[in-house]
Amino acid sequence: MGGTNITCRNPNADRRIGMENNFSAEAKVADGSDQLKAYRKKFLITDAHVIYLNGNSLGRLPLASKELAQKVISEEWGQQLIGGWNKRWYKLSAKLGAKLSLLIGAKAHEVIFADSTSVNLFKLAYAALQCNPLRKKIIIDAFNFPSDHYILQGVVQMLSANHEIIIIPSVDGVTINEKDIENALDNEVALVCLSYVGYQTSFKYNMRSVTQMVHAAGAKIIWDLSHAAGAVPVDLNGCQADYAVGCSYKYLNGGPGSTAYLYVREDLIPDSKTPVWGWFGSAKPFDFDLQYEPSEGIQRFLAGTPPVLSLSVVEPALDMIFEAGIDRIEAKSKGQSEYFITMLRFLHQKFRDLELSSPKNPAQRGSHITIRHPHAAGIIQAMINPLKSNVSVITDFRKPNFIRFGLTPLYTSYQELYMAYTRLHEILDKKEYLNYPERIQGVT
Repeated sequence: MGGTNITCRNPNADRRIGMENNFSAEAKVADGSDQLKAYRKKFLITDAHVIYLNGNSLGRLPLASKELAQKVISEEWGQQLIGGWNKRWYKLSAKLGAKLSLLIGAKAHEVIFADSTSVNLFKLAYAALQCNPLRKKIIIDAFNFPSDHYILQGVVQMLSANHEIIIIPSVDGVTINEKDIENALDNEVALVCLSYVGYQTSFKYNMRSVTQMVHAAGAKIIWDLSHAAGAVPVDLNGCQADYAVGCSYKYLNGGPGSTAYLYVREDLIPDSKTPVWGWFGSAKPFDFDLQYEPSEGIQRFLAGTPPVLSLSVVEPALDMIFEAGIDRIEAKSKGQSEYFITMLRFLHQKFRDLELSSPKNPAQRGSHITIRHPHAAGIIQAMINPLKSNVSVITDFRKPNFIRFGLTPLYTSYQELYMAYTRLHEILDKKEYLNYPERIQGVT
């Protein structure tokens, strides 16, 4: 007896294929209308199969920075020799500080490039505690970068003044309840130190409201801008922030280990005492007086000779950010974040062990997205060093089980995000992570 063969289709599979086709189509449309797409060509990108989503750790190399580095080495250092100090180098820290001030909502004379973020935090923490010598409490949160914790611990030990460090925990593992900070504030708190955007989950504070509550308690605040400047708008003066520090090698694309910066509100500069007395921070460095006298301005926070080669190549990326406009950069970041999170939520429907660990509210989120998975270490190794795929997705891993995806609007495309999603889907579906060790060696 003859009959008709009927193929049963899986409606969920059809829906999944349809959704993925939509994701691909959305990426093409978004890239086509992207107002910032021209900037991607201004970075050194040599392999289209390498999807770089780690700009929240180290930004890509701007082509203009590569050219400038060669010029500084061959022309300025090579030909001008020590004369380069009088022609450009000596005032470079202040010049770039003044330029950066426009990006972080500060005045030109309140910002200067110097040393590393950790060293700058050490200087400012010391200065802030000296402003309130009778107060013995310091507040920091559980999301602050470990180095920030270490620096405060070191300052407390150095002062031997019986300071207490209070760590504000996260209740949900993703955000910090600002009310918990307010409840911890009393007349014994001298200093609050927070990252504007947290390195782990991308949680972003309301800088204005937190600064106001800290001031209402009579304390000072230091903001770490390392994961914020260049990706989201910052308004230090508008919030009346006291101090701030930040690095220049993430969204500012200054290069590995590039010079950091610090900010001190103008009315605090005269009474802010740095613990590091260096000749570049003295009032008359070329008098070579053996008795230290601090500079009257922000220059007092300089110490030794600045690293000119590293410092020089920060400027091209700053110029690019100003040209693109931080508001347009943030708008694209939010658009890409929502697009990527939509795909991650779709993956979560199939792979329940995959969890979004960044704030759902865009107003509370910076420009990187974090996920959590029990096999995070194996997943990230499969993404970076695939055994079969020709696509490498470079992200980073943070213990115990976090994977961070950095979205850098000047060079990250929607198509790259879609490719990262498809690789993640493939790795989870085929359990490729089982082919890799559950421990990661080296830098991620």
